[in-house]
Amino acid sequence: MEAGIWGPLSVEDEGSPKPHACGHAHRLSVKMSRLLEPPDIPRQDGRSIVFSGKRSPWSCMRANGWIEIAAPLRGPRRVLRLREMSPDVVEWYSVDGGLPEFLELPMGQLFVSTVMAIHRLGAVFHSAAFLVAQGEATIQRCLLLCGVSGAGKSTCSQLLANAGVSVLTDERSIVWSDVGSGRLMCSGSPWNGTAGIAQPGEAPLGGVFFIRHADRNYVEPVSKAQAVTELFRTCFPTFWYCPGLEFALEFCIRMASEVPCKTLGFRPDESAADFLLGKLGE
Repeated sequence: MEAGIWGPLSVEDEGSPKPHACGHAHRLSVKMSRLLEPPDIPRQDGRSIVFSGKRSPWSCMRANGWIEIAAPLRGPRRVLRLREMSPDVVEWYSVDGGLPEFLELPMGQLFVSTVMAIHRLGAVFHSAAFLVAQGEATIQRCLLLCGVSGAGKSTCSQLLANAGVSVLTDERSIVWSDVGSGRLMCSGSPWNGTAGIAQPGEAPLGGVFFIRHADRNYVEPVSKAQAVTELFRTCFPTFWYCPGLEFALEFCIRMASEVPCKTLGFRPDESAADFLLGKLGE
């Protein structure tokens, strides 16, 4: 992943040309500044550790207004840090490469999630995303296929791609509130799943499907409460930053209130794509 346009963020590496905006002009400009040595955040009685697990590939610490995220815990170290009150300038350190390598998983997702949470812009979701034309004016919209690992995001994405649908990602999507219009927007991300689909593109969010494997194809409505639960379950909230965690829940409630949310059960064959596209045309 390289510096450029990531959902609502316009990321500029220090010393590199400013990225060209695509689509909507209202974006938060974030400057990445490389450190020559690992940052040293003052510790306070060892209580600044927010998250560090034996099985986790990363850790998070907070102290004196700083948030520091480091990965991996073993091997070549990469560190990201930003001030909670001023996250527009992000400092980073990588011992084994430049910015593109630094912003692969998990650091890239942690970076995007944290900056969006602090600015209350949006969230990253465990979902596939594809583009369709909706409405009488055939306006292009982005639809999400949300689901935990194994739910069938990559399978369904590949079936849609085979049917000629423009799929942006088969694994992680970025949803945010456009600063200018206030409407919900959606884009793909560089973090693809097993189908290997990750391409640029964005459009207003048109709907959400919570997917699952089934022995038949079907679409069922869900209540607002169910939709909020499923959205929160499939988003990546910043549990290391409490205000961001609260915002994630608020954002899921807004999504469930403003766009149609349904359950999609699908057979893992070509009939699923035809069925879903047929339902979208109704």
